[in-house]
Formats: sequence, structure tokens, C-alpha cells
Amino acid sequence: MTDQTRTTSDALAADMLRITIEASIRCGKAREPRQVGYHAGVCSASWAAFRLLDALRKAAPEAVESIAAELIEELNDGDYLESVGEFAEPLGVDVDELADRVRAEFETA
Repeated sequence: MTDQTRTTSDALAADMLRITIEASIRCGKAREPRQVGYHAGVCSASWAAFRLLDALRKAAPEAVESIAAELIEELNDGDYLESVGEFAEPLGVDVDELADRVRAEFETA
């Protein structure tokens, strides 16, 4: 595939695969349990993102490019963290409780 035929979703999919590979290697090389957990989480999340994007590319090719472009824009802007609560609450994720729990892990470490 040349750069001229590479789509936005191709670029995003390739990035997700690169992150999966890098995190997998880092997980295997990590010495501290916390580092192993971190890299394992990154690896599995990037793999899940790739698989979902790949399925979307096959199921809705007419929509995937605009979705990928919007996602890349959100990631580049860095404003997505402000929207987490809007998505989390309807799914039953208590953002404040989760944040408190994670902060407490660092205080006891």
C-alpha cells in the first residue's frame, strides 16, 4: 500500500497495531509488577481498539473514515478526558470512585 492510497482508518489501524506490539515487548521486559500491569493494559486496550476499528471497516466502510478522522482529532486535541464522564455515567462507571481508588493505590505504594 502506498501513502497515496492509505486512508485515515488505515493510519489509525496501523498505529493501534504498533502500540500493541510495543506494549507487548515492554510488558515482557518490565521488572516491576506495576509496569507489567501498565503495559499489559496498554497492549490489550490497543488490540481491542484495533479489532473494533477493523470490524467497523468491514461492517460500515462508508462511515469508518469520518469516525477515524474524528477520533484522531479528539486524540490530538487532548480534550477527550473532559468527555469521559459523559460516556462513563450511562454505562454505570463511577468516575469519581474510580479516580479515588486509583489515587489511593499511589498513596499506599
